[in-house]
Amino acid sequence: ALSESLIATELSPDFAKAHMQLGLAYRAKIRALRQRKQEVPDSLFKNAIRAFESARRFAGDDRDYYARSYTEHAGTLASWPGHRPECLPLLQRGFDEIAEDDEMIRARYAANAAKLGRAFKNVKLLRWALERSVEIDPADGLAWEELVRIERMRSDGGGPLAVAERRLDQAPDLASSRIFHAKYVALDGRSDEAIASIEKSLEERPEDAVSYLAALVSLSADAEDFERARAAADRLAGEYPDAPATYSANAALAQREQRWADAARWLSDWTQVRPNPQAFSRLAKVELNRGNAPAALDAAARAVELARANEVRRMKPFLCTNAIALEQNGEHDAALVLLRRARRAQGSRPPGCDLSMARTLIGLDRNDAANTLLERMIEDDSREALVLFARVNGESQPARVRTLLDEALVESPSDAALIGALTRIDIQAGRTSDGVARVRQASQANPDDRALRLLLARTLAATGDDSSALLELETLMGAEGGSSEAVSNLYMRLLSRSGQLASAREKLEALEAKGVLGASSRVTLARMRTSDGEDEAAVTLLESVLSDRPDHAGASNDLAYALSLKGEELERATELAQLARSSEPDSPSIADTLGWVFHKRGLENAALAQFDAAIELADPQSPAWATAQYHRALALRALERPEEALGAVEQALAAGSDFREQAEARELLRTIAGGGEAPS
Repeated sequence: ALSESLIATELSPDFAKAHMQLGLAYRAKIRALRQRKQEVPDSLFKNAIRAFESARRFAGDDRDYYARSYTEHAGTLASWPGHRPECLPLLQRGFDEIAEDDEMIRARYAANAAKLGRAFKNVKLLRWALERSVEIDPADGLAWEELVRIERMRSDGGGPLAVAERRLDQAPDLASSRIFHAKYVALDGRSDEAIASIEKSLEERPEDAVSYLAALVSLSADAEDFERARAAADRLAGEYPDAPATYSANAALAQREQRWADAARWLSDWTQVRPNPQAFSRLAKVELNRGNAPAALDAAARAVELARANEVRRMKPFLCTNAIALEQNGEHDAALVLLRRARRAQGSRPPGCDLSMARTLIGLDRNDAANTLLERMIEDDSREALVLFARVNGESQPARVRTLLDEALVESPSDAALIGALTRIDIQAGRTSDGVARVRQASQANPDDRALRLLLARTLAATGDDSSALLELETLMGAEGGSSEAVSNLYMRLLSRSGQLASAREKLEALEAKGVLGASSRVTLARMRTSDGEDEAAVTLLESVLSDRPDHAGASNDLAYALSLKGEELERATELAQLARSSEPDSPSIADTLGWVFHKRGLENAALAQFDAAIELADPQSPAWATAQYHRALALRALERPEEALGAVEQALAAGSDFREQAEARELLRTIAGGGEAPS
């Protein structure tokens, strides 16, 4: 390409395009040498710059080529060691020279300058380019948002609100300017003022009602004024049913209120009315929250497909969401490919992308690479990365993990996840009393923290102090909002282990007969009936709970499992299990139930991802852990991976826990070892 471009300039020395192509060929040569880690001679940079100067000199009336010659020239300087400071003055001079040119040319110039600023991490250049972009187009929301991010990094600026005020001053009549300003007024701690300004704009400018109502939904929900938010969302749905903002705002409100099924319905309807990558990407995230990895994967793949078809520049968010869905679906190889591709793509990385990369690497048994990534995330104060690092390395690097957890707990002394990770290391090292004392002290210092009280109950149970653990659980169950799937499961297990199950059931049955038993206690009673073989009576009780509390996670989970065992209403079982999973994402038994439903439907990869999550969430060697290992073995067997299935069922049986399906697990072990048909 370089030799052909040289010939072209010799044949047409006054042709701007030929000189431009020559400059680009030199830049390609520079990139190729750098990729091979070879030294780049200064002559290549000089020749490239000379070519771009010639393109500018011969551009004539072609103002597009004239403008581009400046940005390509600047890009060459940016990549030439020692010459980067020359970029901004050159670009400023070029922008002055095209000041009278077409708006589109100036906008493209500013966008290319911003691209250079991002590529070379030159904040000063990026800020200058973005300032030019918003001067040309005051409605350029992406540029304003990026200016806000830059302002947050500065210690000498006026902060994000100052940027929002500039935007409002620059284009006071634009709805986008008013909404942008209100957003940052709310973030400044003045939600009432922000909401009032939007309501005033809604009255003054009814032609922009859709935009203002959508903003009102968002601001009110952020202020936890859900009544006002619902009123605005209902008005959108009633008066503007076909507007994209109606679907978007109602879905966002449902997400804030954790009505995941409603959020999925709104987003699904939006994708059918007007297919677009943003709606599909959001639908994928909602389905991930519901624990529905296959549906999330379908939506994420469609988002990427549409983004490419629409030539969306910022592909990174769509690729990352697709990769996270693949990872959650257990397809680690494919997830890794997309995550690597996402790194090279434009756009901001969505939350969870790096953590998904770490989990993907762990799933591929590349723990060293995962640890390198997690260490970097830990330096950036990622709590989730630290908890995952502790789980993976607690036994192999106990001193290192302990140091990291101790440092984190200085900043967050009551964080149950961090305290739990440190306590597990204590127990593994035989320092049981230290672990119990740590959790008890934290719980006593934060008596209203339900997560710490549950952690204390779990720790006491793990050390064999069932009576103290039961007291903690009964205190939790008696508190408002204190009962949960995890609390009920542990309570049932300890009652059974201590021989108190029968007497506890008598008490609960008596209260149920009087009609005074609460929802969570009815779920506990239903489990007692199930353990005594009274499945139909248990199902009846669970249905009664859901008629009173349709969002009850425990009842949804148990009914989903009961339906799947009978092979009945598997679609409903899936919905129930997804509801439970989104309500209590940290419950191992709920993750296991969703995996079991997927397994019964023949969706083995999706099932495997949920069983893996259950194993990660459960206390090692506990009944929930052993159950998930057994179920994992069934999924692996169905995927024709017998060696891995054998390892999983052996771990389940070696746990020493008394889990419900032990007999079936032993039969599976004999079947796999003998090469026969496995139970399903």
